[in-house]
Amino acid sequence: MKNSYASGSHFSKKKFRLLVKYFCMDFTATQISELLKVNRKTANLWLGKIRQRIYETVEEERMSNAKCVQMDETYFTKTMEYYPKYKFPYQEIAAFGIINEQGKVYAKIVDKANKREIFPIIQHCCAKNATIYTDSAALYKGLNKLGYQHYFVNHVDKIFSKHIDDMCITTNRIEGFWGWMKVRFAKFRGIKWDNLHLHIAESVWRFNHRHDDIYLLLLAKFRANIL
Repeated sequence: MKNSYASGSHFSKKKFRLLVKYFCMDFTATQISELLKVNRKTANLWLGKIRQRIYETVEEERMSNAKCVQMDETYFTKTMEYYPKYKFPYQEIAAFGIINEQGKVYAKIVDKANKREIFPIIQHCCAKNATIYTDSAALYKGLNKLGYQHYFVNHVDKIFSKHIDDMCITTNRIEGFWGWMKVRFAKFRGIKWDNLHLHIAESVWRFNHRHDDIYLLLLAKFRANIL
């Protein structure tokens, strides 16, 4: 029977739906290959295709004209050893993230955590006069000159939130997303660096659709535009 979800697949529609179901349940490739009784490389191939489609979806769904956001950057290294900030280890990857008042997040890998890389993302995602909360990193200096209402907390002094009038200035929500994402990553016991952008996008998509039935969302997406 022709698979209306995925072209060039030897999976039946039923087996492919199971693949998507196990993916949505956040099983690893090893678990999925064992449950479906398929080769690990085959499982990885189709999981990669699903993640690539999700990556494209995240870019399509990226927030715009956000009025109030928190933003932060995080780092990934090849080892489990902790590296203090600005003491860069061999091959470090930076990711930048924004979360709005409604709890929608956008995150992606950047070549470097600097103004050249990050400011264009901010300008795409935020309204011209948006209120922005960050930590005290130097890379965020200059946001006020662009017309944003920029407030920050100094994590170096162990200040993680402060109040000005009725505003609670904090980056706890975006940092909470980073923490949730990295807990997810731990179950995979290592992610290939070439695929890290796909896993970040998957985490963004899962988080943004946490109140939705993501299994039905994916099946509808693949029916509308075959994988």
